[in-house]
Formats: sequence, structure tokens, C-alpha cells
Amino acid sequence: MGNEIKRDLSIDFVKGIAALFVVLLHSMPNNYTFSVAWASEAVPLFLFISAWLTYGSFQNGKTMQIYYSVGSFCKMFKRIFRPFLLMTIVQFCIFNCIKMGGGSITAIIAGGGIGPGSYYPWLYFQAWIVLPLIIIIVDRLSWKKSMLLFIAICCALNILSSWIQVPDFIYRLAFYRYLFVLYLACMVRKYDVQLSGRVVFLGIISLFFLIFMTYTDINLEPFFFNQWRSCHWLGYFYTVLCFMILRIIYNATHESIGSKFFVLLGGFSYEVFLCQMFVFSFITLDTFSGIENMLLSQLVFIITTLILSIVPVLTYKLYIRRLWVR
Repeated sequence: MGNEIKRDLSIDFVKGIAALFVVLLHSMPNNYTFSVAWASEAVPLFLFISAWLTYGSFQNGKTMQIYYSVGSFCKMFKRIFRPFLLMTIVQFCIFNCIKMGGGSITAIIAGGGIGPGSYYPWLYFQAWIVLPLIIIIVDRLSWKKSMLLFIAICCALNILSSWIQVPDFIYRLAFYRYLFVLYLACMVRKYDVQLSGRVVFLGIISLFFLIFMTYTDINLEPFFFNQWRSCHWLGYFYTVLCFMILRIIYNATHESIGSKFFVLLGGFSYEVFLCQMFVFSFITLDTFSGIENMLLSQLVFIITTLILSIVPVLTYKLYIRRLWVR
């Protein structure tokens, strides 16, 4: 009992914020809300946290044999893929029974699933496979050598992708555009990097890069592949900055109702992620086209999707938890 690792609630807080960002990213007019600086960080934050926690588990004694064991794989599959695949089957049945063939098997395979974010489980699986290899490199090389190595790898992958012009549906499901954020998470955990002037400086440079890639059409190939323009290695120093700032916010406000809510939400962040995929596959802004005022219809769309993406998850999870307590 004395050796148990205390749960870091600041991580749940960040996951809860990222879960909210996911829903808002898919419901708000992103070009007018500067979402590149906040909501677009949802997936990078989720992957950053996964890598940060994985590195921590190896620090606490996990071995390659345990990580790649059948039991570990089954645990990951049950947690990530079982609910995702079940939900996809339900979506497919609804599309073809109610919408009369709205979801083809070909489209589902090409998209990795149905709904916004359906690529994420496939990214997570690839990251799960590669993370221990990243950890080995981080542990064996100095920070300078490993940094140069991963920047070189990311640049080479961008050049290769530009050269062969990887189709969007393949690139969408490929994890390597997030490789550098996994590496940075391991570095932050290994060296216990804290918020500093250097981190802020790199984060600001990174944010300027994200703004440039999001709001201009200038093609920087072959150095930055011209797809998913905000998902390149130079943009992930900003993810590190966001992660640190959010943890500082939690530590300063952990007694507040808002912080406690996001900690609760963070515990169910993946369920919220799946639920919003389901919601947005059936509800779009056009659903509220009967509302003549555009601003009002957008507001109703945002509120409706927020409620339908979060409230069912909290209701179900908290009800099940009370049953277990009994």
C-alpha cells in the first residue's frame, strides 16, 4: 500500500480541458475563434499525455516484456478499440437503417470510422507500438543528440511524404505527423522540464508557426508536407507550453468547482471523445437551418452538441460507479 503511486489530478484536469476542446473544435466556426491557439491542441495534448504517462510507467519499473505482453495488448484493445468498434457498428446500422445507406463500408474503412476524430484510435495504436522505441532513444542519447535525431526524422518524413504525395486518407490515419510530440513528452518527463523563459520562447515561436500554417496558403514543401498543416514538428513546442500552463492553472485553482469538474471529465475523456464522434456524425449545423438567425443557430448547435457529447457520458459513468459502491 505504501508504494502505490498517487494519481496526478492535474493530468486529469488537462485531459478534461482537451475533451472540451474536441467538442468545441467540431462545433465552432474555427476561422473566427482562433482555435489554432486552443481547441486544435486537443489531439496533441491527448497524445502528449499518453507518452508522458508511458515514460513515467517505465521510470517506475515497467519493462518491455510487460509492455508488449498479451495482457497489456488486451488491456489496450479493450480500453481503446472495443468501444470504438462497437460504436462504429451501431453508427453503420443507424446510417443504413434510418438514413438508407448513408455510410458505406468503403468510406468507413478509408476514414478509419465514422465521425470527426475517427482516426484517433488508429493513431493511438501506432503510438502505443512505437513509444517504447522512442523511450529507448531518449534514455540512451543526450538531449541534444536525441533532439537533432527526431527533428531530422520528422524532416525526412515530410520530404518523403511530399515526394510521393501521400493520399489524404492515408496521411490522416498515419501517426508519424505526431511523432515529435511523443518525443517531447518523453523529454519533459525524463528531465522534469518546468515552465521557463526558454519553454515560453519556443512555445511562442511554435504558435507563430501554427498561425502561419493555418491562415496562409503558402506551400512549404518539401520541408513541411502540405496536408494537416498545423500538425508538424515545429508546432508541438506550443503543446508543451499549453500542457505546463494548464497544470499550473489546476494547481492554482484545484479547490474550485470548475477544476473539480474538469478533473471528473478528464477521467472519462476518451468516452467523451467517442460520444462526440457519434453526435457529430448525425448532427450538423444544417440540422438547425430552420433558425434564421445565423448566430443563434450556431449557438444552439454548440450548446446541443456539448450537452449530447458530455452529459450522457457523465450520467452513465457516475451511475455505474454508484452501483459498484453499493
